Amino acid sequence: MDLYDLSLGLSLILIGVIIILIQVKQSESGGYKSRLGDIRITAGALFAIIGGVLYIWQSV
Repeated sequence: MDLYDLSLGLSLILIGVIIILIQVKQSESGGYKSRLGDIRITAGALFAIIGGVLYIWQSV
């Protein structure tokens, strides 16, 4: 495993975490009305986190 694999995996995980944090903040302030859009964005963020973990794990 080299630094490229690690940084790519960690950046995917970080993007997913940031998106989920933005979603939580938006739903607390009552910003979004569409629940389906929330679910889609959160699912995308979870796929980014899982993809980052699997990418790092596969490159070990």
